[in-house]
Amino acid sequence: MKKILLIVITSLLIINSSKSQTPSILWRFNTHDESFGNAAIADVDGDGKPEIVFSCYWGDSNIYVLNAEDGSLLWKRNMGGCNDAAPIIYDINNNGHPCVILGSSCNPVLTCFNGANGTIIWQTPFGGTDSPPSIADIDGDGKPEILVGDFQGNLNCFTADSGHLKWQVVVDDSSAIEASPALVDVNNDGHPDIIVCTWSYAGNHDSTAIYAYDGMTHTLLWKNPVPTDWIYHGAAFANVMEDGSPDLAVTSYDGHVYLLHGPDGSLHWSYPTPGLTYIGDPVTIGDINNDGHLELIYSAGYGEMDALDRFGNLKWSFFMPQYESSFRGAALADINNDDTLDVIFACSNGQLYALNGAQGNLLWNLNLRADYGDSLFTLEHGPVIASFKQDDTLDIFVEGGYTAYPNIQLDFGRAYAIKVGLGHGPDWAMFQHDYTRSNCVCNPSPYNAIGQINKSTIKINDYPNPFSDNIIFNVSLDNNLFVSEVVYNSQGIAVKTLANEKLDAGNYQFVWNGKDDNGSNLPGGVYYCRILAGKNSAVRKIVLIR
Repeated sequence: MKKILLIVITSLLIINSSKSQTPSILWRFNTHDESFGNAAIADVDGDGKPEIVFSCYWGDSNIYVLNAEDGSLLWKRNMGGCNDAAPIIYDINNNGHPCVILGSSCNPVLTCFNGANGTIIWQTPFGGTDSPPSIADIDGDGKPEILVGDFQGNLNCFTADSGHLKWQVVVDDSSAIEASPALVDVNNDGHPDIIVCTWSYAGNHDSTAIYAYDGMTHTLLWKNPVPTDWIYHGAAFANVMEDGSPDLAVTSYDGHVYLLHGPDGSLHWSYPTPGLTYIGDPVTIGDINNDGHLELIYSAGYGEMDALDRFGNLKWSFFMPQYESSFRGAALADINNDDTLDVIFACSNGQLYALNGAQGNLLWNLNLRADYGDSLFTLEHGPVIASFKQDDTLDIFVEGGYTAYPNIQLDFGRAYAIKVGLGHGPDWAMFQHDYTRSNCVCNPSPYNAIGQINKSTIKINDYPNPFSDNIIFNVSLDNNLFVSEVVYNSQGIAVKTLANEKLDAGNYQFVWNGKDDNGSNLPGGVYYCRILAGKNSAVRKIVLIR
């Protein structure tokens, strides 16, 4: 956990709430230290209910799996030291049994656990990490790979089914890779490429840079050294500039937000924070005001949560009291049932905040420091959002506490599940949103561990699937609604818009011929069609055969 601490103790014991929503504590679970990474949520034991997975720092050293509905312990395992990287949940063998994968920081091993009972499936030694693992089939062999950085400046690729080291690239041996690799096709060859950022050990930070590696050959595509200070969290990605190519959003301790053009790494723009105060958290991307364009949300170390438009202009700022910060970034979801994405984040003052995405005004804040009853309690953990009881309400999970390393006998921690209420989601089920660490809610929900809590009432039929020439989507609407239908590739990049208009009630047919918005043929593979109709949404997995 690398951050600059700017904490002033506050005695505020107030819960603020909007008129429409008052959050409440669903359950508590005590630990012996903080969780500096993040949690992941999925049904890991096949009981039809989600579980929450998170790990703790030195004073505790355990990875925990809790039943999300009541906080009861399913299993835990001691990792023999600090855990600073977020775990990930993935079905590595495609057999319907999810596994839990964790890269440890102090005990330098990558471990794959049986999700249901915590037995170790495989464990591989490597350089130790604060880098949360990413997962995708990057080389087209039909099997997923795990990508993770380490403290020696290496990018490591492991086979997900066995933990075998497939290859290793020395990115920069004078740096660490603290950030999660972002997996996105930047060279348009149909396979995910790998974006990594470095944390330079050099005093002048002259080796801090952003790198792109070809996923098939793991050769360097480009390098951009424009950041002049550390990068702790990795790149977020989406088609921000709306030119059909992925863009990469990166924050740096030099006080800037950078937006790069994915194919060549060139700089679109940079945004300097006031006073160039360090930025440690990742950028979060989503359309937070329903204008059809993506915004970028980040938190600076001087106590401010900002939203930028796609050109790097400030849209709004929310000021946290007394220079507090949100080091693990924000999650996006509609949590108050108004069809607008809200911004949810945990703060170093021990409070959980929810902001209206469109204006950045406060919906509510919940003082968990006051609930714990210790002025040292802090939150350095990013929230996950889902329906923990699989009912019609959304819930939020965070974990906080206090770390006094090396005096670990003073450490404490507590995990919280917060009941929020009615909302349209979608779920935010892991650190940086999905397996490829896009940190963009614009990506299709199959990346999420759990589907949206509001099951779709749109009537949809698609055929043939798989297809080679045309696929037809029959959509039935009961009411007059604004309808958006967009096809995404497997990296979450929008490739074809089939509908974006208000339609009367009735039956409609949309046809996709396997071409992108420019009329070019797309490669065969898996795609996702997301349909939004008013408050309803649905995602269809489709397979194009060439």
